[in-house]
Amino acid sequence: MKSCLSRSTTAFLVGALAVLSPASASAQNLEAQAVNALENAWGAASIRRDGATVGRMLSPDFTFVDADGKFRTKAQLIAAINNDTAQYVSGANTALSPRVHGGTVVITGVWTATVKTKSGTTETRYRWTDTWVKSPEEGWMCIAGQSGRIAK
Repeated sequence: MKSCLSRSTTAFLVGALAVLSPASASAQNLEAQAVNALENAWGAASIRRDGATVGRMLSPDFTFVDADGKFRTKAQLIAAINNDTAQYVSGANTALSPRVHGGTVVITGVWTATVKTKSGTTETRYRWTDTWVKSPEEGWMCIAGQSGRIAK
């Protein structure tokens, strides 16, 4: 009798996992899509030098390590965005790869920007990683980021 109960319990658990997994995968996919959209909005706001929009996506204690290895706080990153003097032709994220861990998403990507220079245009590429945490009050907030320049 014990082995029959164990098989029944095992069958139930396997069936429950089969039913729950698609919902869980679907929820993770929605979370990943939400963070992808936030990353793309961040990039668009940066090109417009709209630090206020980026600032609303960042937690109060946000920290960032830029391509030069400099540590920046939320206020410092917002100021850098607002004071950027580059003349952007275009900019976009590619290779977005979010990984959902409960209420946290770690996402990597590549930012490619084309900028006007005195001699024409130049393209720069950066590989970055951001960590987002979802709170019931504020939704998704980026708590930390890092960016490194990709050599040509």
